[in-house]
Amino acid sequence: MSKRRQIQRLHLFVFAMCCFRHVSLCRRARGSRIRGRRSAGIEPWGAGLRAHCTEHDVAEVIAIEPMSWDGKAMRERLGGTMIRNNQFLCHYDDFSEWAGSRKSLEMGDFYRWQGSRLGVLMGGEQPVGGRWNFDHDNREPPPRDGRARPPLTRFPQDEIDE
Repeated sequence: MSKRRQIQRLHLFVFAMCCFRHVSLCRRARGSRIRGRRSAGIEPWGAGLRAHCTEHDVAEVIAIEPMSWDGKAMRERLGGTMIRNNQFLCHYDDFSEWAGSRKSLEMGDFYRWQGSRLGVLMGGEQPVGGRWNFDHDNREPPPRDGRARPPLTRFPQDEIDE
């Protein structure tokens, strides 16, 4: 795994832990009981879940469906009830159904489907303002008179060795 990818994963992990702590504190303030578990060394997630269920006599684990194939496979192996996940406003089963037998998958078509399906920025059957997108207005052809394109904006993160 590249150094850049490792840094991104670390940031995601730290962010998730901060969110968990924030949600836990809010729930505790409202009277909920929150239990956390710290692993001793490298404890697989499944082993930690089984230990927690045994320690607290948990009859059933109900969890939101993970958004990764590996996470979903692990949750299925561990058993319990999975609740359908609606993150990103489109479940992968809905996307598969939409994609179906289409010959090509284009973002514009997907956005139109999502806008109509969810009623986002819609004024009845048509979008508010009457236009589905402004792609044509935002496209500028490459210079034909020999001028160079403007330089790309670089960020410090772009310089990390792969």
